[in-house]
This record gives sequence, structure tokens and C-alpha cells, in this order.
Amino acid sequence: MAVAEVSAKGRRFDAIVVLPYTRVKRRSGATSSYRMSHFTARCVLAGLELYQQGVATRFILPGEQCAPATSDLEQAFLLRRGVGPERIVNLPNLNGTLEQLESVARLQGQCSGNDVVVVSFAFHAERVREYIRLLGIQGEVAEVEQTHAEFLRVHARAVRVNAQELLNLPQLRPVINAERGISRALLRIDRPFGAAAPATRLFKLVAGPTITDIDRGRARVGLARVEAARSLVANAKRRVGRRLPGYLFHV
Repeated sequence: MAVAEVSAKGRRFDAIVVLPYTRVKRRSGATSSYRMSHFTARCVLAGLELYQQGVATRFILPGEQCAPATSDLEQAFLLRRGVGPERIVNLPNLNGTLEQLESVARLQGQCSGNDVVVVSFAFHAERVREYIRLLGIQGEVAEVEQTHAEFLRVHARAVRVNAQELLNLPQLRPVINAERGISRALLRIDRPFGAAAPATRLFKLVAGPTITDIDRGRARVGLARVEAARSLVANAKRRVGRRLPGYLFHV
């Protein structure tokens, strides 16, 4: 059952946990900045929809990377929409679902809080539920697609909105395949080791965060450190290419 449906019957949670789906670099001339990826933006929007329905009164934002972290970008979004800064816990530089949910488990243990609701896409939910179970987190998962559909039906009277259509968008196919590939394989390898999850931790240490985005209607899936290395090589080639004609002329 969707959390939006549960809340209508009086269910309340201690906090809304928004899982990040990476930041994306945008360039403008010589300068660069970052935006939330398509999936990060939709996930924090679903969290805001739950907040507006009174499901919880605060946010926990475990973020990837830093300067800015995805959680910094999410926090800026929530502040612009009227959420008070005292209602946001920002936890940057947690590079992977396991690390992110471990931070939530620690907070829950320290504060002896009530259940949390973890906002996640449906393609990611199996892994999220497994980590919630392993880490002993008290709470439930709210899938982004179902949350959007419920919110639009109740508050915008969009009776034609169907969560299944959001789940079956063609742009999602590469993302779903990636989740079913290496992520599911890592989960299988780690299952005998419980929360120690050595394969997942090693993979994240080497590969860094996963880039998950939709840009100009096309899915983009990659690894942050691999893409950073490719970018460095490409920039080096461009610099060499600019210098080479002048060098040849003077030889």
C-alpha cells in the first residue's frame, strides 16, 4: 500500500528520507555548475508531496559527493518551496544506498525516533527494502511513481494518472536493466554476509556514485569516477590538439 494511502488513515512518520540519484554537471562557457539529475529531482519532489500531506514534519537527506552534495541541491529545492531549514537534516558525501541507509539507521538509533518513510523509485525498491531489513531500520518505502500518482489524483484531480504508466516509461528501460544487472548481482554475492556487504562496499569504493539521469529524453547511466576519468582524457586530448598545429609549424 502506498504511503499516501496510509497517511489518509492517520499514519504518521518521524521523517521522510529522500534517496539521491546523483547530480549532473552543467556547463556555461568556462564555468560549470550542478543540477539534480532527473531522478533526484523527482525523488525529492515525491518527498515534498508526502510532507505536504502531513506524512512527516522533517526530512533526512543522505547525499552523494560534496561541494555541492546532492543533498545540498535537494535542500535548496525544499527551502525554495517553504520548508524550514530546521526541518532538514543534511548528510553529505554518502556514496551508495548502503552508506546512505546506514546513516539513517544511526540517526534512528540515537534519537529513538518513530518509523521513517524512505522515498525510492520502484526499480530501486527491492534493494532498498533489503538494506532496510538488514540494518534494522523501522519504516517503509514510498515508491516515487505511486506517490506522484496518488498526490495528483487527490490534489490535482488528475483521475487519469496511472502509476503503472510511470513505471513503464521507455526511458526507464536502461536504468531498470542496470539495476537488474550489477546491483542485483552484488546483492546476491553479499547476502551471506548480511550488513557487512563486502562486494557492494568494494564496488562503491572503486567506482564511486552511479550517475542516473534522463537528458533530452534519453536515459543516461554511468559511474561517476569512470566518467570523470573519461572527461580528463578528453580534455587532455583537446589541449594537445590545440597546441599541435603551432608546434608542427615551428618545427
